[in-house]
Amino acid sequence: MPIVEMVPIILDNLTDDELKKEAKNESKNDAISAIIKAAKCLVSRVPNQEEMVKNLEIFRLKMILRLLQISSFNGKMNALNEVNKVIASVTYYPHRHAGLEEEEWLTAERMAKWIKDNRVLQIVLRDSLHQPQYVEKLEKILRFIIKERALTLEDLDNVWAAQAGKHEAIVKNVHDLLAKLAWDFSPEQLDHLFECFQSSWTNANKKQREKLLELIRRLAEDDKDGVMAHKVLTLFWNLAHSDDVPTEIMDQALSAHVKILDYSCSQERDAQKTVWLDNCVEELKSSDKWVLPALKQIREICCLYEPSPNMNHSQRSHHIYYRQEVIERLQNQHSLVILVTNSLTSYMDKIRQIAKENNDLDPNSFFPDNRYNHILQVQERLNFLRFLLKIFAISDPAHSFNEM
Repeated sequence: MPIVEMVPIILDNLTDDELKKEAKNESKNDAISAIIKAAKCLVSRVPNQEEMVKNLEIFRLKMILRLLQISSFNGKMNALNEVNKVIASVTYYPHRHAGLEEEEWLTAERMAKWIKDNRVLQIVLRDSLHQPQYVEKLEKILRFIIKERALTLEDLDNVWAAQAGKHEAIVKNVHDLLAKLAWDFSPEQLDHLFECFQSSWTNANKKQREKLLELIRRLAEDDKDGVMAHKVLTLFWNLAHSDDVPTEIMDQALSAHVKILDYSCSQERDAQKTVWLDNCVEELKSSDKWVLPALKQIREICCLYEPSPNMNHSQRSHHIYYRQEVIERLQNQHSLVILVTNSLTSYMDKIRQIAKENNDLDPNSFFPDNRYNHILQVQERLNFLRFLLKIFAISDPAHSFNEM
């Protein structure tokens, strides 16, 4: 078929400027792709032309790729439209028959391979990410790749890098994109996303950290089953425990940790709080370095519960827990008052010994744990005991006073 054979030759000889001009003049449909599809439709009606149909399809993808590589915004939008049309055809018509207009040779697997081999994602991620409609088209491509199980960790790195340190609009659009896609990630991909988050968080400025927190909180707060929330809570917990993390960042991580516990949609939200309260108590028992953050976290989590109202247990819903009950559980199971008072007395014993050896020790500039000075070490422990005293004074004042 000489005429059909000439079509690819003519189109392939178009210069980049001519291609750009064609792309710029088209609003929604790519004329070049339309010509190739028409030629393919014609050839498909002639017997024994399967190879020609295949070659025309390959050529169509080649021209789409050229447009993606050389075009300005409008041309790229048209090229992305064509990519998504091909994706739609291989997705919605997986079992095609001869004679139909839709592609026969091109399968979803081959399309995913074409996207990977030609680094289509990297091309699309280069620019225009400040445009929401552009990112919407990128989302369709990524969803297809995820569905075909072809999304690599390198792809995730590229998506993450596309927003790192960029304009606020780009950061927002890419974060929105990741928040939508994360629910379809494999466990390995989700873990890798969290690794990207953690590495960026450590070196980010205050505003960037706020954006990162917003992204990761969205993943946890929308989680009904608690699986994603648990991952995010663990992430912030581990981040706060990193020795090389500045105190300011540690405080922000712990604050985000509390907010996730507060805003969680999980049906097991009270159980989540209980787990993390117990983790904080274990830190009190085992780590002198983490006493103050643990005390602060216990107090913050307990304050997520409402104060006990003036009613007896039979007058309220059985599933509601109040602050006093939560703290009483900690006291009954862990002897919290004794734990904190022992921590204070043990700390003071160590400090007295250090003070004997260093007569000029300044309590304001001495940081025993490299984070908080001596004044705060004492004040925070006493403040926590005062917090407990107020709670216990309601139910059993004599007992609490004696212990303290």
